[in-house]
Order: sequence, then structure tokens, then C-alpha cells
Amino acid sequence: MLGTAGPRMVKQIVHPIVIPSLEVPSGARMSVVRVYVASAEAVHLGTPLLDIRVDLTGIAAQDCAPIFHLRLIVGEPATVDRLDVAKGQVVRSNDVIGAARAANHGAGERPLLTSVIEVPFDPLFDE
Repeated sequence: MLGTAGPRMVKQIVHPIVIPSLEVPSGARMSVVRVYVASAEAVHLGTPLLDIRVDLTGIAAQDCAPIFHLRLIVGEPATVDRLDVAKGQVVRSNDVIGAARAANHGAGERPLLTSVIEVPFDPLFDE
């Protein structure tokens, strides 16, 4: 039939999963609080990968500890091949923490698209 195309093959390549470059002061301690996905799990835009606790108490002594929480979320459909982090593990900006298969849209070699958002944290329910 004219005007119809067959199934389009989209090349899937392995992209590293990277902690984005976060502008936290030198000496801040970043550790994984929760991991949301497992190996071989399909993820879509907006799926949370993990939560990170950023603790600034070592560099900014205050009455109330300067601690905040970030969530790393997926920015494109993919299948997680592996996620090499666990609860309590210390991480840094630009650490490679796993790999995922996603469509290569002509961008060449690049990390999996992700975003970071700040999330509220309640120690009574979240730890």
C-alpha cells in the first residue's frame, strides 16, 4: 500500500547513568537514601531513579543541620541494564552509577538524560 511505512527500527545503545554536576560546596557529603529501580526495569520520562541526601553539616555548623534531599529522575524512555548504587553509599557529582539502554537520537555517545529536583523529606516516614 502506498504511503505506509514498515516498522521503524530505532537503534538502542547503552548510555551511562551519571550523577549530574551539582553545585554543592566542597566538603558536602552526598549519600544515597533510596533506590527506586532495579536492573532490567523499563523506565519512562519522570521515573525516579534514586534519592540523594546532601549534608552540609561538615562545612556549615548551625543549630539546625543544613540537609536537603534531591531526586534523580529519568529524562527519556529506557531500560536500566544496571544500577551500581545502594542505600547509604556516598556519591559525588559526575559519578557513573549504572547503565541503561535508550534510543540513540543521533546525539552520539552521551549519558542517559536525567534531571534533579529537590524533594521534601520526612525522617519519620522516609528512612
